[in-house]
Amino acid sequence: MNRLEFKSGGQPFLNRDFKFQFDQLFKSIEDQYKGKGAFVLSGCETSGTSISAGLVYIDGKILEFDQVSGITFPSYIKQSAPVQHEERFFVEDAANKTTRINYHAELVTSPPTEGEHITVSDTAPIRTLKTIMNEPSDPVHVVGSPGEPSFQNGWLVSGAEVYFYKDRGRVYIGGGVRGGTADQAIFTLPEEYRPLLVGSAARFGVVGMANGGAHITGYVTIGTNGEVSCNLTTSVWLILEGISFRAP
Repeated sequence: MNRLEFKSGGQPFLNRDFKFQFDQLFKSIEDQYKGKGAFVLSGCETSGTSISAGLVYIDGKILEFDQVSGITFPSYIKQSAPVQHEERFFVEDAANKTTRINYHAELVTSPPTEGEHITVSDTAPIRTLKTIMNEPSDPVHVVGSPGEPSFQNGWLVSGAEVYFYKDRGRVYIGGGVRGGTADQAIFTLPEEYRPLLVGSAARFGVVGMANGGAHITGYVTIGTNGEVSCNLTTSVWLILEGISFRAP
């Protein structure tokens, strides 16, 4: 981040000095949440048909929100048009005018067609900072979908789709598979989703079911090459839920 180094003496501060520093300050605060969507930073709590004042993050800006009473559900918090206030702090002729701009949000009853918004409902919690902090930092990848790893060696999805995602340095795998070749790759994880290992592979216990209906146990192996395989035979389906490990 760029900062101004203020020293005693020298020339007076200019408007562009303060503009530069304020731009850097707001960038350091607002860009922390870039890509997280719209959410409530503080306040905006509903009680009956009222919603309290607070701060919201919408369209990359922190906005003020005033208390509203008599609301109907669902309603939507969106960015309103900024209000500009020109205030002359200098009395000299031809002096610059300092413009105060109030960035604020408003409540509307119809879903906005442009920009981000926060839904206010009486049946679901409002999206808050705590909500986004608990959300996975990576989208869920479904094996076999376009652009994602494909099934290998005769393995197929069984019941729930096979997925994987990374959240705060850990990879999670889940879903169900059947019909493949034992000890051969079910699918291959991309490089950034492969486990941090001391040895050559990581091993995880799994449960499955034989064609006759008997429950059986086995293990899934994940190698440093990203191959996910299982020691069970083609006569079973197995559940991959509960597999997680550290990744780079």
